[in-house]
Amino acid sequence: MSNREADASGSTGWLNPEKAIIIVCAAIALPVVYFLTERLGTITYPAIFPTLAIVFMPPFVYRSYWSNRYDVVRATGWGLVAGIAVAAEFLAIIFLAAPALGGDGAVLLAFGIVVPVDYAVARFVIGR
Repeated sequence: MSNREADASGSTGWLNPEKAIIIVCAAIALPVVYFLTERLGTITYPAIFPTLAIVFMPPFVYRSYWSNRYDVVRATGWGLVAGIAVAAEFLAIIFLAAPALGGDGAVLLAFGIVVPVDYAVARFVIGR
């Protein structure tokens, strides 16, 4: 890749927009996972499933369906908003379902709802 292509893609060395989104979303996932493990009293499901969705769903949507390509700073902001949205969806479903399903069941239900719904929204609303 030439320097001109690197400048046009918005990357600065090893950090490109997609990696910046992953880093920001991982920073969002850490306190969410800690809060869930403390609140639900279990560690396996609250650690695995929200982390997978929060960290990997926004970069997937950005790469696959988002039509604008941003520089690293704007992509970081985009990732912050998208990561918070996915985390908020997870937390809302978990807190609504936890009294009926327990902690593990609520986390599994949230994963089963958030990932397909977010994928469908990305594909059919903002998709190409």
